[in-house]
Amino acid sequence: VAGGSFGDLYGYKFLRNDAGQIILDAKGAPRKTAEPELIGSLDPDFTLGWNNNLTFKQFSLGFLINGIFGGNCVSQTESMLDGAGVSKRSGDDRDQGYTEINAVSAEGAAVTQIDPEKWYRAIGDRNGILEAYVYDRTNVRLTQLALTYDLNLKSLNIPIKAAAVSLVGQNLLFLYRNAPYDPELTMSTGLGAQSLDNFNVPATRTLGFNIKLNF
Repeated sequence: VAGGSFGDLYGYKFLRNDAGQIILDAKGAPRKTAEPELIGSLDPDFTLGWNNNLTFKQFSLGFLINGIFGGNCVSQTESMLDGAGVSKRSGDDRDQGYTEINAVSAEGAAVTQIDPEKWYRAIGDRNGILEAYVYDRTNVRLTQLALTYDLNLKSLNIPIKAAAVSLVGQNLLFLYRNAPYDPELTMSTGLGAQSLDNFNVPATRTLGFNIKLNF
């Protein structure tokens, strides 16, 4: 859109009154805006990384922490699961018999509870109200951790000058994450698929073992 940014995120939003309450239609379902509107930006405000190495005698511990702060991500997976009524949140609401909302009816009366099926069918699925599935992209993760032990070979009469063994882990865990999925995964290499979750495969944790020999 002219005047906007490359990472702008557009989608349908809840139709609200001046007090911020969701407006329901004559059938009691939430209404959405007539056209997709700007609901966030995929671009983070800034990124940070911290790489360090700690040594004690023959042991060394190296780690890399990466953080992405600000920006938004969106999950079509959550939307479609809700629309089909197979998500945990829709099941929990069915068990309690209602979904809590802050809304007004078509006649202007305050509404605090709504039938879960009516709610999730309206906001879920691809053409639903995407605003409900926009999350903070901020995440901080332990990207790499390596524990190394240097073998003492000075007393051995062998052609190896030095040796070390290491345990290495990649993408081990999140220290902080708001979204229900890894927001750095993408469904494709397309420029419009950044931070978009559409039944993506889960993030992968990798564990490895290294041996280093110096002759």
